Amino acid sequence: MNAAYTSQVDSRYGVLLGTRKGDQFFTFDGEVLQADGNAGRNIEARLDDPEISRFMKSVEVREVLIKRTVSFLGQRDLTLKDAIRLGWFDSRHFQGISKKAGVESEIPVA
Repeated sequence: MNAAYTSQVDSRYGVLLGTRKGDQFFTFDGEVLQADGNAGRNIEARLDDPEISRFMKSVEVREVLIKRTVSFLGQRDLTLKDAIRLGWFDSRHFQGISKKAGVESEIPVA
């Protein structure tokens, strides 16, 4: 099981929206989850995840999670740029992401 980013993913939706601060995970929609419990639920879900293999590099895991986040936001007529502006998504997740990942149109220009 690949544990990359399990503490940074909202376990309710499997997306990179929200912020962990200490023992709390603040979701994009205002809920507060116990951080270790949130990470544990993500680890459990990751066991059967067909897109994330045990030996993937963390940047590859992040690319999968960003694509899922883009899809999740798109279903709500939002973009990653909107999520960054609203403080839901940390733009540092783009560090090291290749253009091949298919999310370059979502990367905000400084």
